[in-house]
Amino acid sequence: METTQNLALPQDRYPITIVSLRVKKDSEIYRDEVIGVYEYVGTVVVKKTVVADGREIHEEVPTRRLVKEEWRSQFEGRIDKLNVSPGQTIADPKQILAVLVEPCGHPIQVRGICATCGKDLSIGDYMGNDMGRATINMAHDNRGVTVSRDVAEKLDKERSQRLLIAQKLTLILDLDQTVVHATVDPTVLQWMNDPQNPNQPFLKDVHKFEIPTYHTHYVKLRPGTREFLSAMNELYEMHIYTMGSRQYADQIAMILDPDRHLFKDRIISRDENRSNFKSIQRLFPSDQSMVVIVDDRSDIWRWSPNLYKILPFNFFVGTGDINAPRLPPSGPPRSGPVLPVSQLVAEPPDDDDEKSVEEKDLSDDVQHQFLDDLEKTRPLEKISEELEEEGDRNTDAMEVDTPAADSATDNVKPKTPTKELSPRRRTVLVDNDRELDRVTEILRNVHHTFYAEKAASGPAPPDVGEIMARQKKDVLRGVKIVFSGVIPSNLNPAQQDIWIGAEQFGAKCSVDLSDDVTHVVTVKQIGTNRTNKVRRARNMPGVFVVKPDWLYDSISRWERQEEEEYLLEEVCRGARLSLETGRAIYETGDDDEAILSGTWEHENDLFIKLGQDDIEAMDAEIEAALAEDDDSDEIDHDTQDTSFPDASQNTDADFDAFFEEGFAAFAEENESSDPPKEDEKRKAPEGER
Repeated sequence: METTQNLALPQDRYPITIVSLRVKKDSEIYRDEVIGVYEYVGTVVVKKTVVADGREIHEEVPTRRLVKEEWRSQFEGRIDKLNVSPGQTIADPKQILAVLVEPCGHPIQVRGICATCGKDLSIGDYMGNDMGRATINMAHDNRGVTVSRDVAEKLDKERSQRLLIAQKLTLILDLDQTVVHATVDPTVLQWMNDPQNPNQPFLKDVHKFEIPTYHTHYVKLRPGTREFLSAMNELYEMHIYTMGSRQYADQIAMILDPDRHLFKDRIISRDENRSNFKSIQRLFPSDQSMVVIVDDRSDIWRWSPNLYKILPFNFFVGTGDINAPRLPPSGPPRSGPVLPVSQLVAEPPDDDDEKSVEEKDLSDDVQHQFLDDLEKTRPLEKISEELEEEGDRNTDAMEVDTPAADSATDNVKPKTPTKELSPRRRTVLVDNDRELDRVTEILRNVHHTFYAEKAASGPAPPDVGEIMARQKKDVLRGVKIVFSGVIPSNLNPAQQDIWIGAEQFGAKCSVDLSDDVTHVVTVKQIGTNRTNKVRRARNMPGVFVVKPDWLYDSISRWERQEEEEYLLEEVCRGARLSLETGRAIYETGDDDEAILSGTWEHENDLFIKLGQDDIEAMDAEIEAALAEDDDSDEIDHDTQDTSFPDASQNTDADFDAFFEEGFAAFAEENESSDPPKEDEKRKAPEGER
């Protein structure tokens, strides 16, 4: 596969002057062969000897001088164009000096061997080797196939065109706690074989498989998984991206897609990923504009805008994600009895995420040890025993009256109290998850929006990441959150996953309470153990003090959840007071904004023009009048204000006349205090203006 290479010199050499050329057009040259000689003014180090106090001091002094160098070729091939000649000076580093055609550019390689010409590219010289010319791994397997940037861009472009014609997008799908939940707890098999166990009905559709020299796995599909995959297959080209091993991924794929028509070979596991983090560029290095991700973990994707974070599926209580990278959490767990997998981002990753073979082996050892411990501790059995003990404690003192009927006389005998214990076996498993129904509708909406915008925008397709980012922003728009007791004080809150997630979904976050705070997200606090922020927020009308689950569920469901189910404190009612002034805060509406800008349509309407200060003054007068009336229940006609009509001697007509006179006087006074209008200014004599 011939490849064209544009030849130039290092930018720090310019301007350069060509001294001589040793090749001509159509010359065949080898790698490292001399093309010509050039010169430039450069900095060289000159050694000088200085005598001081009778001693010789040797110094290296940078000096600017004319330098000559050989121009050597980095590639092997034929000179197709020669754009310079001896004596010519070139000042622009971007100018192409020559064009060389390689017989093969080695754009596709398999473990260091060129897939086109078969050359072993691992053998190099002082200039290096050609393995670095194809470093992008786009394959789903670990066969070591890498491609060049040009080939990667070409493949991405072809994929995008194929999807556009089919009216599809790309969907990257996680496995564990997204569409399946797996465990190695042997308690599952014990319950499956026990018809008397109350958990047995929930285990009828649990799949079992063994990995050679490994553990026996029990896998439960999330309710609605097959319907979800069938619906998504109509709209998306689906890929599996899991942190499980290749053997584990293949086994799950056989359960989900036995006919291999949903995923085909589009499966990537931790064996190929070789990192504790997932990357969309791992599969689509140059174009991610049509890619949607569904995963229960946002941290390992570094909150990619293309991500839909689904609520984790926890069927086998106490297990969590058996294939999760063992990363330390950076925030609070979700509430509940389930032993949680981290919901939050880990410490910021190193710049180089790629693990060496030794690091991968260490990670596998940690994974094996985790599964060994899980198999020995049997969390399901422990939780079941705890529930039975709790049930026994609650029923030890309970007595149930059981009436006994006389079969001969059909008369009821006197009731005798008998002690009856509740069954020891209790249900641990629950199978009512329907999150995939919600995800189906959201992904349908994303697909519809993408192609609707494409139809409106023309040939350039929109970016699905931007579409999803806009939709996320609407979820918590208008919400301002303060975290209390959630983020460790020694960490930068703005770098924590819970903070990043809230802002990505439209909320504003702050470390301090302010007048515009709407939510305080905290953990359960009692009495004097409440933090200062929580104590103050309890007295701020309209502020919701909620559990972190409110934020997690709002993010996972792409819908702001009703706060009532997550409240930790009763919401304070009443007028909102400013934390700085202590005065009431009044929200401004459209009329208020128009008044401030001078565009209010009722500017000349006297009665509507009354402002908040006028209303407060009127309220004060009324309160003062009522306070005076409270001194006596009877009217003293000798001291009564005669300007106000006596209710005992006047009719309704008299009251109407009185108030009309009062409003007329008020209007006249108001007009006299207003500045003259433009028409009046023009009519007034010059000296009165």
